[in-house]
Amino acid sequence: AYCTHIYCLLHTVCIYCLLHTVCIYCLLHTVCIYCLLHTVCIYCILHTVYTVYTAYCTQCVYTAYCTQCIYTCIYTAYCTQCLYTATAHKTETAVCGPQCLLAGPLDHFRLG
Repeated sequence: AYCTHIYCLLHTVCIYCLLHTVCIYCLLHTVCIYCLLHTVCIYCILHTVYTVYTAYCTQCVYTAYCTQCIYTCIYTAYCTQCLYTATAHKTETAVCGPQCLLAGPLDHFRLG
């Protein structure tokens, strides 16, 4: 199912089942029950599978972890426990803020 929000008519698709999508605007998620992890940007075909946390291209605004993005190399990751926002270059790792004591770095960043 697709979110009908006016700003999210295009979504990332699971590269395994090609069925389920995630809306990053309204957070009305429909996720793939098979892998729960892997999505690609259907607007930027240079994007590849993201690995350890939810990130999005700041130009095309689709969920993806980019390794060769022609638009930008900066991504934003959100800790699902403390809601801390971290930014990282594509070759770096976003870490949770020091105010979060719930887990070590990356242990609870949202997957998929």
